[in-house]
Amino acid sequence: MHRIGCIAAQLQAMFLAVSVPMVSGIGYPAIPAPIPTGSSSLVTVPDVTVAANKKRAAPDPIEPITLDGIRYEAVQVGKARGLEQNGGYITAIDIKTGKELWLIKIYDVRYLGDMEPDKQDILISAMELTGDRGHLEIENESGARFLMDLKTQHVQRIK
Repeated sequence: MHRIGCIAAQLQAMFLAVSVPMVSGIGYPAIPAPIPTGSSSLVTVPDVTVAANKKRAAPDPIEPITLDGIRYEAVQVGKARGLEQNGGYITAIDIKTGKELWLIKIYDVRYLGDMEPDKQDILISAMELTGDRGHLEIENESGARFLMDLKTQHVQRIK
């Protein structure tokens, strides 16, 4: 029995040597409860979720708008499609064929060199059909609002 207690003490020491530097400063207790003498040499470690240094949370989904057989969608990850920026694009897709009819940039995102680009993305946060059903009103994360004519794709900033 004494031998099991020694193994448990060694495991506890190893756990402390590794866990204290890793979790100190994140608000989770860094020192585990002592292992009672005579207990099993297996140590149960509570699940610890450490927030990864995420660059940016995923954007909230923007519901597509369907009108007269065309689905209008916000394109949030333009760079993945080879575009110059994330956010600021609307695409029109023919519902029957699935073919993209057009893609238009609603606004420019200016990237500064001294900051990570993903933290500078300005994504579309809302999109709705206007009462006349001829325009999309689009708002971005900065609060800027735009009106896009669905027939001509002409865009104007309204706020």
